[in-house]
Amino acid sequence: MPKRLPRSRTLKGDPKLVHYDSQGGAAGEPPIVLVHGVTFRSEDWENIFPRLKTRYRVIAYDARGHGKSGRAASFTLDDLASDLGRVLREIAAAPAIVIGHSIGGATALVTAAREPSLVRGLVLEDPWLSLYRDGKWRAPYFKALRGALDLGSPASGARPARRAHRR
Repeated sequence: MPKRLPRSRTLKGDPKLVHYDSQGGAAGEPPIVLVHGVTFRSEDWENIFPRLKTRYRVIAYDARGHGKSGRAASFTLDDLASDLGRVLREIAAAPAIVIGHSIGGATALVTAAREPSLVRGLVLEDPWLSLYRDGKWRAPYFKALRGALDLGSPASGARPARRAHRR
């Protein structure tokens, strides 16, 4: 399979955000930033990334706690929107078209409302906006996920279960 994404890079900060940047793009065209849904990652855009980069500078990043990006203590919509703001300011560095799927769509919408100078346009794919009203979407799910991740970390002292071998 041909390589569909450029080499990943890391945006330093808390948390660290891993991203792919096509660079280039046609003169005068805005950058496009791709924002994935929950439990997805930037590599899920690999089929559309090469098509868009023929004309635009394309940036896809792993949201906090997803893919290769750093884990975080909090996963609120507010946090996700702050992270997208960092990507737009520090990587895109120009008003961008933001394409968001699921919670990525809600993240894009909140970011555009907060910092309209960073967003030139929005494409929202199945954003399920009614789920994000309080900014604490799926808080019990993320609390349980965080607990499971902490159990598996070396700092917890817990050891992974071993399979019994039959003879």
